[in-house]
Amino acid sequence: MKLAIYMLPFQSHVSVLLSVAREMRRRGHEIVVLGLRDLEERVAQEVGMTFVPMCDREYPLGATRAALAPLRSMSGIAGTEFCINMLTHLCAAVLEDGPRALRESQAEALILDFSSRGMDAVAVSMDIPYVHISNAVHSDYSGNTPFWCYDWPPETTEEALARNRAGLVRLAKAAAPMHALLRSFLEEAGVDIAWSDLHALTSKLAWLTQIPPELDFKNSHWPKQLIHVGPLCQPPSMPDTNFPWHRLTGEPLIYVSFGTLQTDLFSLYEVVVKIARTKGYQIVLSTGGFPMDEKLKDIPDNLILVRFAPQVEILRQAALCITHGGVNTVLEALQCGVPLVVLPITNDQPGVAARVAYAGVGAFCRVEDLNPSNLSGLIDEVMQNPGYRARAKQLQSVLSYERSIVRAGEYIEKALASVVADHTEAAREHFAGSE
Repeated sequence: MKLAIYMLPFQSHVSVLLSVAREMRRRGHEIVVLGLRDLEERVAQEVGMTFVPMCDREYPLGATRAALAPLRSMSGIAGTEFCINMLTHLCAAVLEDGPRALRESQAEALILDFSSRGMDAVAVSMDIPYVHISNAVHSDYSGNTPFWCYDWPPETTEEALARNRAGLVRLAKAAAPMHALLRSFLEEAGVDIAWSDLHALTSKLAWLTQIPPELDFKNSHWPKQLIHVGPLCQPPSMPDTNFPWHRLTGEPLIYVSFGTLQTDLFSLYEVVVKIARTKGYQIVLSTGGFPMDEKLKDIPDNLILVRFAPQVEILRQAALCITHGGVNTVLEALQCGVPLVVLPITNDQPGVAARVAYAGVGAFCRVEDLNPSNLSGLIDEVMQNPGYRARAKQLQSVLSYERSIVRAGEYIEKALASVVADHTEAAREHFAGSE
């Protein structure tokens, strides 16, 4: 089967979607990657994958970094609404150039990054089957659980459900321009969509999320095609020899990372430095590639400051992980049996933090409430209460990238095999029409 895979050019998305692409190639399928020009160099490092660039006019090489720049200093719902607006502009470009790229790929089916809309509508308009992958927290449009940008617990009182619905209304307003683009595109294509179904464009064949069921809220309203497969981000095969391993002393180790996007929130890093001065732990602080060493002053000897760290290798030696709540980091910590303190910044990170607390594998604090005192208290709570590590160890026993990626491949093959044969002739007609 010839599969096209479309993803956002953000590190956490690329890591997951390319892992899935490798698994499908291992299973004998031909892989074509569709995406913005900023993806091309990364895809060129993969064996046996071809790349079809999209939206070059609106997103030439380097445009992704420029588009994301304001997000580096944003937090909370403001950051989420900024991202929705950014993805709306991308959606418009994808709706314009996506049909050309899909025809050029000659793919029989699609694997789509759930976080980026547009290619789903393109696939529907061309009658090409597709499945969805959520590398981030999957979306509950029912209001039965809090949407992923909120850190609320999954309560079932009338007040809590009303709060959940109100939260959805706010995001729906931000996403209204994107929905208008999708509706207009499909109306012009002559496609009738039941828009009353909030998952109208979600794949009906398979929607895979890497959030494991043990970490998710219980919810009887998840769509039946949603499958909790577990971690899909392939860990690195070799340790980083550039890391100063000789500086590790054997003292209890805390690993700290706030990802690669929100890197201008200098106060976060200052709090960690202050904690290092007062706690008897060794701390590794990764700055996501940004030169914090030029800004932070009086760094104590027990803090190892690096721009990038071999995350999994360090987590295997860590007693605690402090993170912004990126799904990949959280799942890697739990695969190492390491409990967490989550300091969510924006987007789905509050939802991840709420799930970490719900599962009993850690605690969290909102960034706007953070100070050295309450971070110190959270560290003590998680480090000194053996229940957190015990629960993290329980999740470690059921989480495995190797098992999850195989399951994902099986689900994708099963979902697509049932319909690809029926769509092959239609696809050939589309491709023939482009010649």
